[in-house]
Amino acid sequence: MRRLVAPQLDLGVDKVTAFEKAFASATRGRGGIEYQLPYPKHDFLRYLVAKRDIVLHGSGSGAIEVFEPTPQTDYFGRVRNAVFAASDGIWPMFFAILDRSRYHGSLRNVCYWDLDAKGNRQKFYAFSINATFLGRQPWREGSIYILPRATFMRVVDEDGSPSEEWLSTQEVTPLARLAVSPSDFPFLKDVEGHGDERTDRFEELVYQLAAGAQELFTHERAFGVVLTEPSLWREPVAEFVALLPALLPDLRAEVIDDERGLVLHIRGSGPNHDRLVVAFQQWRRTLRIAEQGGQQQSWRED
Repeated sequence: MRRLVAPQLDLGVDKVTAFEKAFASATRGRGGIEYQLPYPKHDFLRYLVAKRDIVLHGSGSGAIEVFEPTPQTDYFGRVRNAVFAASDGIWPMFFAILDRSRYHGSLRNVCYWDLDAKGNRQKFYAFSINATFLGRQPWREGSIYILPRATFMRVVDEDGSPSEEWLSTQEVTPLARLAVSPSDFPFLKDVEGHGDERTDRFEELVYQLAAGAQELFTHERAFGVVLTEPSLWREPVAEFVALLPALLPDLRAEVIDDERGLVLHIRGSGPNHDRLVVAFQQWRRTLRIAEQGGQQQSWRED
């Protein structure tokens, strides 16, 4: 993916004063920030991350009162049960404005420090979604939640390399919320597309099966999807089973008819198994919360 560089962040006295007033007003009531400043919202968020002991979380819901830990993959692909956030003012916007009710594919997104062509340390970004869905422009209004950093720890790789991602294994109550629009995301026109027809179809099938599952259950080296009304699901399940060896060759699938309905068993171990389990679970949670009006806690949506 193409490396993107954030706009220069210039902080004059008047700008800093305005940012401090906006933040102080919102945190007193733990509510939404009435942002009427002439500066980009990502400037405000980047300032807060740099100057305050906070991290940020992007979501499509504007009514989250408490964030609870949920299983999902961290920046380095490991499954963790946590609340996720970022020490960056731009990266969380991508998750806030991507409409997961209309987007069913995988996400590729990075935020990291590296040296530029002149040898200077610079933060870089990259964003990509499924190419088919990119053409449909699946964007929405969203929210950036400002969270206290006290219970969070930075996510690091096995060799100790740090990321801009943070996680908390405890519940987290937001300090404030900032509404954002697609136009607030400075890289909206730079989001790239990825995938091919086969990958696109597999990702769509994962979404459909998670949406239609009566039950999801897991064992040490396998997990299962229970689908009632076998006649309705037999064809998509067969298509999923046919695609699995080509895309995830370390996993295997078995289909059983029993008293519960059509049961899809997926067996294997390792990162692909864990990520596929998380994908099914996340779509399950996404759809349930949407059905309940988005009033429950949220998660990092990648």
